[in-house]
Amino acid sequence: MRNAVSALREAGGQIVGGCIIAIDITERREAEERLGASEARLRLALDASRLGVWSFEVESDRFVFDARTAEISGLAPVGQLDANTIWAAVHPEDRALLQARLAEVLDPGGSGWSQAEGRFIHPDGAVRWIQARAQIVHADGQRQPGARVLGTLLDISEQRAAELALRASKARLRTLVEGVPHLVWRATAWGDRTWSSPQWCAYTGLSELASRGLGWLEAVHPQDRGGVMAAWRATEQLEALMVEHRLHDVQAACYRWFSTRAVPVRDVISGEITEWFGTSTDIDALRQLQERQSVMVAELQHRTRNLIGVVRSVAQQTLKNARSLDVFRVQFNDRLSALSRVQSLLSRSEQAPITLRTLIQSELDALGAAAMQDRINLVGPTVALRKATVQTFALALHELATNARKYGALTNERGRLEITWCTYQDEQGGSRLLLEWFEAGIVRLSESREPVRRGYGRELIEKALPYALKARTCYALNESELRCSIDIPLTDGLFMKN
Repeated sequence: MRNAVSALREAGGQIVGGCIIAIDITERREAEERLGASEARLRLALDASRLGVWSFEVESDRFVFDARTAEISGLAPVGQLDANTIWAAVHPEDRALLQARLAEVLDPGGSGWSQAEGRFIHPDGAVRWIQARAQIVHADGQRQPGARVLGTLLDISEQRAAELALRASKARLRTLVEGVPHLVWRATAWGDRTWSSPQWCAYTGLSELASRGLGWLEAVHPQDRGGVMAAWRATEQLEALMVEHRLHDVQAACYRWFSTRAVPVRDVISGEITEWFGTSTDIDALRQLQERQSVMVAELQHRTRNLIGVVRSVAQQTLKNARSLDVFRVQFNDRLSALSRVQSLLSRSEQAPITLRTLIQSELDALGAAAMQDRINLVGPTVALRKATVQTFALALHELATNARKYGALTNERGRLEITWCTYQDEQGGSRLLLEWFEAGIVRLSESREPVRRGYGRELIEKALPYALKARTCYALNESELRCSIDIPLTDGLFMKN
């Protein structure tokens, strides 16, 4: 209650009584309390949201603002400032935008509401991003002159910085994705493509739109599509995608092998798979290298088996013709050395083919023939030998050269060695190689000292070469000369190098 007391006076001014008036103000007090509580809640809400409150008086062209607005905008906390001072604090690039938004609020034909983002420059040079919202308010509810604008101001500098950092991160990621030499893509379950990188589109010729869904399968080799889809179905248990398949190269108009891998992307809250992120990497060169490696390993195994067989045969024949273990040891080591020289030539055959002259010269040099060049004559064209025939042919040349050095023309100063070869066409039109080995000036030893000349070397020439190389051979030895001819078809192990 609210009480009002007044005195009652006589005509002469003497107090003769009093009057008390009691007024019930319960409703007003309750309204005041509700208003106070509402204002408190509003202030708490504004503080919690860090919103500043401002108003624009149209008639006076002034802004009225609270302390939070002053803090956000960098304005002096004086409560109100003229519009020109406010606009001077706005970033020059954003000033026109904010003024235009305020004009939209004041436009009688507009909605009376607007919002905008811009920057305020603080006195210390710091720049703060803000979000301003405004609503026109009329005293009588009618849109008439004399209205004012109420608004809020929110500091969004951290949000803008985060957005800029996110955009920069996305730009860097896109640059990385589009710069790597892989075909990058995104998909949902079962391989439904949602995005493909520019590399994918350039390689396959499929547009990004055409590759969506299962459209990307058009670039997969028809024989590989079933395996690729089976790999996608397996991701339900494996939760990983790894498959090799062929993709069509639109520029080269061919298919190349690719390794496709993908990992799931999960929701950070539920942990459910939301999409798959994958790449397809060109492994065609690697596949070819692996195939060549397999061929090389198989070739190595084949050569090793052949070499072991040759060594076993050489050992058996040498032991058969040797008169003692000492003789066997010397002869066997010499023949193994010849095989070693052949293997050395074979190891370099990819860089330079093995020619007949190289093979003959290596055997002669191994026997010290360099000092006898004036008594040795080699005449013939350049003939490259195939690797499959070199081993057997080299053993035959080794036996001829060894016998010439130990028992033949190279044992004395009068002896001469002439090796000639040529190519020709046989009756059937096939190409053949004819090698003639001629020794002159052989000095026969006494019967007790002369070795038997029909040994392993002669058997190799007269028996092994015809069997292994389809050769026609002739071996003739008399008191002072040796003639040996070896006639081999070029098409079965030899070829002429132009």
